[in-house]
Amino acid sequence: MDITRVRALRGPNLWSRNTAIEAVVHCSDAECALCELPGFEARLRARFPDIGPMRLIGHQGDISVAHALAFAALGLQAQAGCPVTFTRVTQTVEHCVFQVVVEYSEESVGRLALTLAE
Repeated sequence: MDITRVRALRGPNLWSRNTAIEAVVHCSDAECALCELPGFEARLRARFPDIGPMRLIGHQGDISVAHALAFAALGLQAQAGCPVTFTRVTQTVEHCVFQVVVEYSEESVGRLALTLAE
């Protein structure tokens, strides 16, 4: 996984009405489907026990490492006491390249959470 172009969206934006961190995440072919990484989800849940479900209601298909990154970053901020609830992962037109958006209430905490989640 390679994260490029991290930027803070400071106000209403394309994704939500809340402030958010947006990052472009490049995944390898194996990282595009967590089911192809044996033991990854178990290791992730051992490191982030409060991560919760990573599949949204109605989501079809595999989830990627980019999805795990988004949920981990959101969970870290929640554990720090920040009132955040929104995350969105969208695949771009490029193969295995995703836009990851994670809400933040404090920009420095949001950026740190993304770094630690990586």
